Amino acid sequence: MASSRPSSPFSERRRTVHQHNVHRIVSPTLRQFEYARKSPYELKQLPRRLKDFYQQQNNLLDAYASVDDLLESSYPQDVLARLHGIAAGDEQTPLLHFPNEKADKSHNRTVNLVLNVNLLINILLLGTKGAAVLLSDSVSLFASLVESVLDLLSSLIIFGTTQCAGHRDESTKFKYPVGKQRFEPLGVIIFSVFMIGILQHEPTPANLPFAGILSMAITVIVKAIIWVFCVKIKSSGVQAIAQDSLNDVVFNIISLSFPYIGQTFNIPSLDPIGGVILSLYIIIEWTGTLIDNFSRLSGRVADPVELSKVLYCVTRFTPVQSVSYIECYHVGDNVIVEVDVVLPPSVSLPVAHDWGETIQYVIESLEGIERGFVHLDYNPTNPPGHMMQASMAVEREKKKRFARQDTNETILQPTDPESEAGGLSRVNEVV
Repeated sequence: MASSRPSSPFSERRRTVHQHNVHRIVSPTLRQFEYARKSPYELKQLPRRLKDFYQQQNNLLDAYASVDDLLESSYPQDVLARLHGIAAGDEQTPLLHFPNEKADKSHNRTVNLVLNVNLLINILLLGTKGAAVLLSDSVSLFASLVESVLDLLSSLIIFGTTQCAGHRDESTKFKYPVGKQRFEPLGVIIFSVFMIGILQHEPTPANLPFAGILSMAITVIVKAIIWVFCVKIKSSGVQAIAQDSLNDVVFNIISLSFPYIGQTFNIPSLDPIGGVILSLYIIIEWTGTLIDNFSRLSGRVADPVELSKVLYCVTRFTPVQSVSYIECYHVGDNVIVEVDVVLPPSVSLPVAHDWGETIQYVIESLEGIERGFVHLDYNPTNPPGHMMQASMAVEREKKKRFARQDTNETILQPTDPESEAGGLSRVNEVV
């Protein structure tokens, strides 16, 4: 029976001191904002604009609560313990457990499952329609078969880029040191261009046999089920699949209903009108998706809730006297954070380093944050940490100085002697 090695009084004292330091650098949670939360019943009673406002406020409170839960856990203590070389538990256990590790693995498994199932369903639909075409020689079924081929190709684009984004090993870590998470939104951009381009293929004929109608009805049901399962999963690839499934549902419903209504009420022009509506719908939908993913890859600013969440997290650390600069911007689905925090000038370098590392680890543990960069400062008036930001700050300061000079020149501009004399005479009259 193996016996555990007893710890020395000195190591116990160090562990106690560092546990005390953790509680000292993280302010106690007051949950002082919960009074502003609106219940679902209260939201239903509000007008639409007020309802939207308080719903956004509830989302912000949820973000604050996630920060509180993280800071109340043992994670900050584990980070400091690792920095000081102290294992909080048994020496065989890992020194640091990431709080979202299990949730991230579960999310990745869900994404992979959805992608695999969607790919399998598209293969089955393609095989079923191919067999139906061989048995019936229907032109309409052939058009539906072409649509299934395009769906399979688009699914392969998303599947391949998502798999590449999640694959990391020794052979790729030097080529892609921060990972390949951008592959997924890049795949969505390619997918969007592909979906807009396939509008060139011939539309489905208006006269559909029963087999064609049955094939399109099955497609509507299957794609609707896929959309229901994919729409709430936070992944650009899965969201593209959800959007594609919804488009297929709309496409097949309009393709079935408009010709039927046109024939029933003798309106021949209704069928081409439906084709125009479908084309505009697909172009608008996928152009919006293309612009959204392109802007996020280009460094678009993060949502204000994300910015407030990070700022609240940083200010919960008591050594932080102020935050002189903060930026949150997208590099794909996730967000990069840069923050300049001001610490007391008297703090030693080792202590400041440990505090900064702890803040950085906690920021990177928040949901949706890919990387965090914490710059330590001792003076809130120092320039920002990057040359471009500093040059922009200098330009703003120049504009302010020029504006002040123009204002002073306007105030000190000499007045007309006659008007000045008239003003003095009026003052003398009053006196």
